[in-house]
Amino acid sequence: MYENRDRVIQQGKLALEQELNNIIQDRSKGLKFADTFIIAVRQLFKKIAEECYLESEKAWQPNEIYQQQRYIAAVQEIHRLKSSFGANKQAQMEEYCDELLNGLEGSLVALIQRKSRSLGLEVIARLREHLERLEQRLSQFQQKLQQLQDDFQQAADHEAENADALKINGIKLYDRQELNSLYQRMIESLAGETEDEKSRYELGMDQICRTLSADILPAVSPLVNTSQPLNTNYLNYLDINYEDFKAVIANNTHRVVCQALEQNHLKQELIASDRLCKLLQDEPNAVRTSINRVYQTARPQIILSQVELSTADLTPMVHVTAALNISGGHTHDSGSVKLLPYLQDQVENSNSIMPLPESEQHCILFIQEIGGFSLRCVESIKDLRRSYQDWQEQLIQAKRAKLRGESRDLPLPLHTYKEPPFWDVFPENPNVSQLFVQARALGILKQEENRDTHEKTIFYTRKTLTSPEQVDIASSWEEAIHILEGQICRSDREAIQRQILKKLATIYRPEAKQAVYEQLVDYLRQREIELKQIGGRNSPEYKRELLIIEAVIESRNLLIGEDGQPLIVQGF
Repeated sequence: MYENRDRVIQQGKLALEQELNNIIQDRSKGLKFADTFIIAVRQLFKKIAEECYLESEKAWQPNEIYQQQRYIAAVQEIHRLKSSFGANKQAQMEEYCDELLNGLEGSLVALIQRKSRSLGLEVIARLREHLERLEQRLSQFQQKLQQLQDDFQQAADHEAENADALKINGIKLYDRQELNSLYQRMIESLAGETEDEKSRYELGMDQICRTLSADILPAVSPLVNTSQPLNTNYLNYLDINYEDFKAVIANNTHRVVCQALEQNHLKQELIASDRLCKLLQDEPNAVRTSINRVYQTARPQIILSQVELSTADLTPMVHVTAALNISGGHTHDSGSVKLLPYLQDQVENSNSIMPLPESEQHCILFIQEIGGFSLRCVESIKDLRRSYQDWQEQLIQAKRAKLRGESRDLPLPLHTYKEPPFWDVFPENPNVSQLFVQARALGILKQEENRDTHEKTIFYTRKTLTSPEQVDIASSWEEAIHILEGQICRSDREAIQRQILKKLATIYRPEAKQAVYEQLVDYLRQREIELKQIGGRNSPEYKRELLIIEAVIESRNLLIGEDGQPLIVQGF
């Protein structure tokens, strides 16, 4: 009995889900019918529960009590007669035994009947709970559908507004009222020759909805797993993923509507190129002027310095590509056919005209690319470089102030990346470059980790009234040479120059000259290792520094022979 109860509950739940799922799939019924179904089932459950209660409490429970009383009375009479004597004792005993058995049978039957109805009430209660959950899920499903409807309506309004506002060279191509009229014509054309009390628009909507339902339901089937047998894992439309469902509806609707447009020859009326030619009345000068306006708009916005171009003897190259509603160099769109010769006048050859993707087939595009020049030829590049230098100078001032114990905030970086890779666009200042290489080779400029900030820093040391002071320049060697060019580092350049001259001017003895010579050679060897990835000693940077070091060696006669006389430098 209890196993039957559990089985009935399980089968009842699945039957409710299956029926509700079938109602949702059936376009002739839909969600309103599903609401009516839930109300009807709830009323049915209420009626059955009332009947079970009445039969249990009003009929079978009193009957069970009555039958139990018959049984008890028969037992008492049998006990009384078994010790008595009488001529008809046997007949009476048989009569009371029959009464006892009838009372026992009637009591058990009434008990089973009452218990089955009590279990029936449990079944109804459990199915009611499940019906409540189904109703909640149905409500959520209805909310999803309403959200889908709102999303599609919002998207439709957005597209209609975009089309209504769409202009090509200031020419308004589409009117929303006209678009609505075309849409109405397309829907009415699907009604066929059927005569009905409904309007042709309503009949057309019925037809397109039937077509969409036939396409969408099979496409949705993998999402709802309807092919699975009924079990506890049965998944129905109430559990469908919102985004997946939305994508299926959107894709199928788009396909069906496009097919309807093709079949009714309405698509031609929506093609932008056709409408443009129609509005310009196919007048060649007007079309040419319109296309030329697009071409001029596509010109590169970059401004080049004519002085830099002439100095570098550079002639920038311009490449022009056009894009139109074509496919493989050909088009069946009459408007595009008319516009194609005008586009060919602006490009080098027909291969420079490319097809547009479907989402942009209302466009006419020109893509103009300019190249063949150095970045230093960009008109504002010097100002941009100056901005980086100004920021670096502010950063140096702030860091030095903090080292002196002052409260100073660091300037905000120009990029999220704090060290901009923007130094090698212009050639370095040769005087600063020479100063930098000499100072680095002689050990005046050094690199180590700042104990306060735990960052690598390039610095030099200068004397103060109390003790030597470390002066930070930059965080890397590449950055340091460009920072030294800044106006704020003028005093640093002068201080470094004085230290270089002082160190070279005090070299008199051969041993001292040999030590400085070896120091310079060791620097070149180290630079050869550092520049290995770009050619080592064959790299332009190494050769540039080699010339600077050779000039120092020759000017100071640092290479001394065994006889104490200067030797001729042959290279390293």
